[in-house]
Amino acid sequence: MKENIVSVQHITKKVKRRYLLQGIQFQIEKGEICGLLGPNGAGKTTLLRVLTGLIQPDEGDVFIQGNSVIKNRQAGLSEIGAIIENPIFFPYMTGRENLFNLALLHSQLTKQTRKEKVEEVLQIVQLEDRADDKVRTYSLGMKQRLGIAQALLGDPSLLVLDEPANGLDPMGIRELRELILRLNEEFGMTILISSHLLDEIQRICEQLVVIREGEVLWTGPMENLAREGQQLEDAFVELVSR
Repeated sequence: MKENIVSVQHITKKVKRRYLLQGIQFQIEKGEICGLLGPNGAGKTTLLRVLTGLIQPDEGDVFIQGNSVIKNRQAGLSEIGAIIENPIFFPYMTGRENLFNLALLHSQLTKQTRKEKVEEVLQIVQLEDRADDKVRTYSLGMKQRLGIAQALLGDPSLLVLDEPANGLDPMGIRELRELILRLNEEFGMTILISSHLLDEIQRICEQLVVIREGEVLWTGPMENLAREGQQLEDAFVELVSR
């Protein structure tokens, strides 16, 4: 039996009288790639912000590797690497310099291990050949891969990606997909990915969480929602239209 890396329990977030999230519950097992889906305004980014400690819920809790993100923030967040919206780097610095500065935030790393970790993540995202170029010369796809490298610096148990393919051309989307699959297959990384590109979600995800108007509409294995031969887009539209 697989272990749960993520346990989201009764998460509720309210602004004035409007519920952004209402009683959200789901689990993600170790080594899974889980897709988070929902129409625009469903609460996906709000939920990811709660998971990554950027906002506090009104009710409920999130546990990562058994550590509460709400009550034991430092321990919980130490298990998460994330890109929420677009990663931001200093454009006049190189990719390697940006990563080394970000590695300073990980107090458990010594100066030597910081250097080793930066080189390791550059190789994982296949940017070692461009590591000494200024980030302003990077394509959007390269910046996204640099963002994933930054998210990997702390050896997280969970990688959270919010719309990582936004704005990418077909080649960039393909490179991103191959990187996500490699992180999962070669390194056993557990990944939660929010995207409106349903074709990409169908290619890479095993599990799905579908939300609408701040509530979980459906959760479970991909094949239980999109039947054999059925496109995820058709199954998704059918589900959220009920």
